[in-house]
Amino acid sequence: MTDEQVREHYDSAAKNTATGLDFYLDELRRRDYARTMKATNDLARRAFWLGVVNGGFALIAAVAAIIALFG
Repeated sequence: MTDEQVREHYDSAAKNTATGLDFYLDELRRRDYARTMKATNDLARRAFWLGVVNGGFALIAAVAAIIALFG
């Protein structure tokens, strides 16, 4: 079920029920948490590779500076 279908099912069941529907909300929270963790992991992975590329450019700049000084 999509998130929207879960919400619709929850809303229709909540009209007739006072308690016992927490599992729908828990499922929506779990899905939201999973999406958030995936986005956070993707961001961390991109930040890592940005650091690697930046380090490579810094190394190239250092080599260029040494060549300029002694070359």
